Amino acid sequence: MLGLPTETDEDLEGIVNLAFRVRDIGRGHAGNRTRVKVAVGAFIPKANSPFQWCGMDRYDRIKEKTFRLQKVVRGPGLGMTWHEPESSVLEGALARGDRGTGAVIHEPGG
Repeated sequence: MLGLPTETDEDLEGIVNLAFRVRDIGRGHAGNRTRVKVAVGAFIPKANSPFQWCGMDRYDRIKEKTFRLQKVVRGPGLGMTWHEPESSVLEGALARGDRGTGAVIHEPGG
């Protein structure tokens, strides 16, 4: 997960290191057949949760972090999937919306 309130650059490096470590451990048991897929999504604060008052990362920060991970998490037996930053920002807006948000979504011809 990207963009948690207390996230640092070391946390992103930790995702990369963990992916490679898991792959290497798997290769120790199953050889080169080992495949590790890292799935990454942006943190989206939801109502009625401990993080409900925390802000969400800006679109450009989510995109930049995702791109950084895409460049590094690759190689034999290693892959990455991610949620598109645009979808994450939209989900964040919907999660924080109220009745007015529903009216905007439902607006015909909008």
